[in-house]
Amino acid sequence: MIRSAAIYQSAHDRTAVHRRQRKQAAALIAAFVILTLLDFWLLHLAFDPSHTIEKTWLFLALRNAGSAWTWAVAGLVLICIDRGFHRGVPTMLAPLAAGSIAELLKLLVGRARPVEDGLLIDGWYHFRPLLAGFNDGSNLGMPSSHAAVAFTGAFLLGALVLRFRPLLLVIAIGCGLSRIITGAHFPTDVFVGAVIGWTVARMFRGMATRIHAGDPVPSISP
Repeated sequence: MIRSAAIYQSAHDRTAVHRRQRKQAAALIAAFVILTLLDFWLLHLAFDPSHTIEKTWLFLALRNAGSAWTWAVAGLVLICIDRGFHRGVPTMLAPLAAGSIAELLKLLVGRARPVEDGLLIDGWYHFRPLLAGFNDGSNLGMPSSHAAVAFTGAFLLGALVLRFRPLLLVIAIGCGLSRIITGAHFPTDVFVGAVIGWTVARMFRGMATRIHAGDPVPSISP
């Protein structure tokens, strides 16, 4: 019978986990603040006003990494290889879940994309009134759902198939950059999407492990 590893954790283990989680949260908040200060500079540095890059095959391939359909195909391939569902189903469902979370947050946050009609919008960030996104969700960008989907797939599949992890992360980063280059998103939009991807991938990785793994080895406290 498969049992949860949590029942073997000592008080020392739980304290260490909580300490690590607090450090991770502090690091992510600090990174977001720093990136916010650099947001407009990085956007102007990367933005391609001619939009010619959007017609290249590399751009299209990277953008498709942010499509849930791409990871659905990857999941089907894993199901065929494994002749089981422990890797394929999480690979299919996790990016879809992350993309849905990102789309919901867009409506809640209400921050507009940096570009409208192909041109950068003047001024600072533009926000809709609270919950106004539920009436009109067009041209909202925080967070990037493409980045959320791409990073979820990359983090999860990279954890399940270790030899592909570096390539998958490069593809996810490329997907995020493709959204900034076209002006569809600020760098902070992509960053928050990546954080969503990391969080959702961790949740679904645990599901994949529980489905496939045997009884865990008890934790031994020092």
